[in-house]
Amino acid sequence: MTGGVSWNPRGTPWYSTALDVHNPQGGEEYRKFPTYMFAWTQYPPLANGAEIRPVLDAVQAIQQIVAPRCRPESRQGRVVASERLPKLAQPILEASRRYHIPLLQANAARVLMEYPLDGRTMEEMFYCTAFSYQLQGMVGWMIEPAFSYRAEKGRLKDAFPVLGTIAASMAENPQWVAARRQAMSRMVASASRPPQTTAGRLGILDVSRSMSRDQDTFLKGLDSSFSARLDSPGLDAWSQAYRGTTTLQSPTTGPVTVSNGYQRYFQDNLGRIYGSNDLIGDPYVDYHINATELTP
Repeated sequence: MTGGVSWNPRGTPWYSTALDVHNPQGGEEYRKFPTYMFAWTQYPPLANGAEIRPVLDAVQAIQQIVAPRCRPESRQGRVVASERLPKLAQPILEASRRYHIPLLQANAARVLMEYPLDGRTMEEMFYCTAFSYQLQGMVGWMIEPAFSYRAEKGRLKDAFPVLGTIAASMAENPQWVAARRQAMSRMVASASRPPQTTAGRLGILDVSRSMSRDQDTFLKGLDSSFSARLDSPGLDAWSQAYRGTTTLQSPTTGPVTVSNGYQRYFQDNLGRIYGSNDLIGDPYVDYHINATELTP
């Protein structure tokens, strides 16, 4: 495995993860591509450094941005097939409703490409979700998430189960997430208001005290928000979202809590539960594994 944190090169504090997991003895590979952020406006200063580009749908985004930028070798190949995946965009739509973000559009797709590489012919299935939102004087849009499965031609179907398992098992280190959240809290707090001065003179101690006050206020505000949610009727749903879990209804064991992040869940005849993110061509369906699909 190679890759890791990918910082936005234009100076914003946002980041994504770009990862590559491959078989050193073969051509099988899973790749998670970085997040792409764009703006479409007639007045470039409003873009705040973002790349200016017309809004694309998911199929266009794969063919014009993800594949040529992340897989230059694919420029020598061809598109074999493409397919819209409405269910893959569902988490973005649900998040927009939860956080009251007015999306203009959100769609997902997958595109199968074939191209030559080092004397071999490769097949690669690209997936991505593209969504746009209205800002003042401009339209912002993103490509997130974007990933792919790759193997030599004729071997991609056989590689799907293990590549899908690898993709579904990826999770950010919780210590990293917590540390970054604290750093962001300090940044937001220090910028929330100008530092107070003593007798009209600004000193280092004044700045330090002001930043400390702002940080405490910011974190207390977060705590108050969390407490309000804990007292709400939607405690269980919010708690599961915060902890990264979901509850499934098993026909044999009743309700069971598992890690979230998967589109589908299956329980085999031994009671073991598996998660899968491949909405179409799922290995548990395609390969007739004796398993029952569970519902939240």
